[in-house]
Amino acid sequence: MSFKINTFYNQALTAANNLLTNTVDAQDVLDAQTQGLKGIDASHVSGLSLDVQVQNAEKTLTDLQDSLTAAVTNDPNLLDRSKSARKLLLSSSLSKYTDKMNVALADSTTTGQTILDLLTAGEQELQKDRQSDDGQGASADQPLATQITAALQLVNQKSQGVQNEINQDDSLSQAQIDQQTATNQQVLQQAQTDLSGKTNAQALADRLQDALSDLNQIHVPNSVSLADQKSTAVANLDKLYGQIKDAIIADNTLTSSQKDQQLADLDHAKAQGDDKLNQSVRATELNAQIEPINQALSAAHVVGTAVDSQRQSQETWLDNQIQALTDRLSAQAVSSADETTLQETIRQTKASLQGQIQQAANADDLQAVQMFP
Repeated sequence: MSFKINTFYNQALTAANNLLTNTVDAQDVLDAQTQGLKGIDASHVSGLSLDVQVQNAEKTLTDLQDSLTAAVTNDPNLLDRSKSARKLLLSSSLSKYTDKMNVALADSTTTGQTILDLLTAGEQELQKDRQSDDGQGASADQPLATQITAALQLVNQKSQGVQNEINQDDSLSQAQIDQQTATNQQVLQQAQTDLSGKTNAQALADRLQDALSDLNQIHVPNSVSLADQKSTAVANLDKLYGQIKDAIIADNTLTSSQKDQQLADLDHAKAQGDDKLNQSVRATELNAQIEPINQALSAAHVVGTAVDSQRQSQETWLDNQIQALTDRLSAQAVSSADETTLQETIRQTKASLQGQIQQAANADDLQAVQMFP
């Protein structure tokens, strides 16, 4: 009788091992284990001594723990910390039920049913340990594809958040915005490619962490605040204003009235420029204003004709005036003495005006020469 029972047990165990050998994934392992254990449990029949039943039951639990541990190790859906937790639980549960069986064996009231009940409870707990890590890592298994989808969603959300930070940063120049935006897109695209190609949960989690860390470092505020950038822009405008004002005042090609008009235009351009700079709400707006404002100030100073050219024009004008007087004198009937006197007066006047023209240092001096009676 004992030989038949042992043979039956060995056959059941062999069948279970064959089922496990032919499995291709974790679910097949679980299905095979369930079917095989039913056959093994059937071997625990009355007639075997309790110590043999305990030995058989312990071997059944050990084999189950080994197969479940292998399934955990090869499960691509689990993180390393979850695998470690489940393996620890499997080992702990095996020890617990092995101890319980040994305690039961020493109890005179123990029956074969007691051992079978402990075996069933141990099997159930081991199966539970395979499916749950007791709060470590993922508490419930998720297909890798689902985890990849979730990881992609996380990096997409993070990248969008980073882009929002870049867009809302009033201290960044347009060049800085463009550079950080390009980096954000590059990091996101690489992360999407890498995450989509991962073949296990741990590699996925590691790459996700790296991607989030990389994205978190992209937005770098300008080291100079918008307020300080405004102050610098206003100071530069003040400096340019002073330079142009000095240039207008020192410009000898301009008359006093021309200088007054240009200085008034310069003051107006400066006032408008100050308002635009101070009202800028972003560095991009501030930077866009600077060049047009500078051009407006520079346009206020219009250099006149060179003094030498103005002098030549004055000399031509004087020659024309003298010739006109001479012609008019010739057309009049005057005595020789009067004609001689008038010609001398014209000569002296011309010489005086020519001297003033030659000595004129600026447009005002030349303009004064034009006041010829």
